[in-house]
Amino acid sequence: MAVLALASCGGERAPGRRHVASQIRFLRGCCACYGINTDGSGITRLSDLCGERGTWSPDGAKLADVVEDLATGQEPTEIVVSGVGGSGRILFYISPATDDSDPAWSPDGTKLAFASRGDIYVINADGSGLRNLTNERALLAWDPAWSRDGTRLAFVSRWDIYVVNADGSGVMRLTDHPAWDANPRWSPDGTKLAFLSERDDTLRRVDRRKEIYAINADGSGLRNLTNDPADDCCFAWSPDGSKLAFVSDRRGDKEIYIVNSDGSGLTQYGFQGAEDTDPAWSLDGAMLAFASRVTGDFDIYVMNADGSGLRSLTDDPADDRFPVWLPASQPSATPTAAGAEPPTIVTPESVTESFGPRFAALDSALAPVLAALDSAQARLRRDSGTARADSAFVAFGDGYVQRVPYWGDEFEEWLQSDRAARDSAAEFYFSRGLILNVSEGTYWLTANSGFLLRRLGAYLTRPMRSYVEILERQQEGMYESDGGLLISWDELAERIIAWEAFLEGNPGFALRGDAENWYDRYLGAYVSGLENTPLFDSRPPLGPYGTGRLRGDVRASYERLVARHGQTQAARFVRGLLEVLQRVGYSDGPEREEYLRTTPRPTPGRRRPGG
Repeated sequence: MAVLALASCGGERAPGRRHVASQIRFLRGCCACYGINTDGSGITRLSDLCGERGTWSPDGAKLADVVEDLATGQEPTEIVVSGVGGSGRILFYISPATDDSDPAWSPDGTKLAFASRGDIYVINADGSGLRNLTNERALLAWDPAWSRDGTRLAFVSRWDIYVVNADGSGVMRLTDHPAWDANPRWSPDGTKLAFLSERDDTLRRVDRRKEIYAINADGSGLRNLTNDPADDCCFAWSPDGSKLAFVSDRRGDKEIYIVNSDGSGLTQYGFQGAEDTDPAWSLDGAMLAFASRVTGDFDIYVMNADGSGLRSLTDDPADDRFPVWLPASQPSATPTAAGAEPPTIVTPESVTESFGPRFAALDSALAPVLAALDSAQARLRRDSGTARADSAFVAFGDGYVQRVPYWGDEFEEWLQSDRAARDSAAEFYFSRGLILNVSEGTYWLTANSGFLLRRLGAYLTRPMRSYVEILERQQEGMYESDGGLLISWDELAERIIAWEAFLEGNPGFALRGDAENWYDRYLGAYVSGLENTPLFDSRPPLGPYGTGRLRGDVRASYERLVARHGQTQAARFVRGLLEVLQRVGYSDGPEREEYLRTTPRPTPGRRRPGG
């Protein structure tokens, strides 16, 4: 395992400082972290290196997140530790060849625990001092969690709960049951742990229900805290350890509940009939933040611990999720200073050792390309936040791949030789902002939008940055191939809504035509289907068992779009289509074709004649 130090920055937490929660951080969309004051003011973009599995250091100066190998969109994964700032500067990352996950900061922020190939590791916050804590891969350990005093860690091994001292001694098994136990979290006083378990799911369903259990730190006193046939999850201890907040679907929708630590006093909070999730206590336990899609998309809400004072903090077309309370004084989000060295992402040692001569030659050939990237960064820094910076970014992105020299016939033959060669090449190119694509024996490179966004995004205007973010999310997964849909209908609908929100919010955007093309492409597929993914069950002779009616998953997606995003142009267009289909028993026919032919398509961000 290689730990690669890339930069040193970030502040130390002041010893003895009393922390007062005044900021909530959250994830917007797929990969942007924001901070906001508890009164809804001062929203600030903090990082573009975020994801659902990210975790902030206790002082808020660093973010550790798990990133998939974007060259393939699959495992192995790596942990990236970055500082706060518009440029999302990387501090260090741990080699992606090791398949790392589950980062967890120590309570004092000086260390980071994580899982890697069956063991729990700990590393210092500056990237030094990597050590194996469990040192026994047969454990298949994962999901480490620190005790509040930092002396012990809990983890999961083969679906049971274990604890270990912070120096690696004293490994002890707490649970021993054939069912699924996971997600251990220490009580604030360190005397017990709560965890999720499927041990009471006697039905053994595919989507098994989970309940919240508590157990003493010595393995005694096991008890079920929630004890309901519903599925319970996403729990959080209150700071004084007297209560737990959690999410349950016991009334049909996912809602927030609070229960005493002995299992008594169950109360539902938040909204009824909406999907609420991600509960997070304030540091003093007086308030609770959570995410709710009561208005259609997820936004962040706060309320007092007794359920009073419920109010929204965010209102954005993108989903806002995973709120975290952090101390009052936080590092500000600022671009990298002019003249500062840009971060360098180093190729994992395992790659250069195995295929050093090949990659050394490629590195030499790529040196002018990377130099051009540095020059582009300097140019964008000079014009930061202007249309000139946006234009320079687009021009550089369009020509980035064209600058890469051909790798040669011998290298291509090597790529074809085995999977390990292709994986190594993919890692090599990905670390330099390129994605190696493979299809039917053909190899080609494309620009990695996420890489370019992290290097250059701090200098773009907000509309251009938002535009590239949407493209980056699309790059993570093709929506169709050979006339077949590769994502769900709901995911397709969310892409439509994302582009509509962008077009509505940025009517004068320079690349508006490109954004409209994406919007029209997705909307067309959504209301007309694809050649190999039709909207309707096939009738003879195309299919002997077809009904000719609208497929159930399509209809359900249409209805969810209308319910969640009813005020959008796309939802109104789909609502009209549903009304037509309802009148004809959801069968395909000339009525649908007439509606699609005569009804004006949505034009978000454009004023209609007479409007």
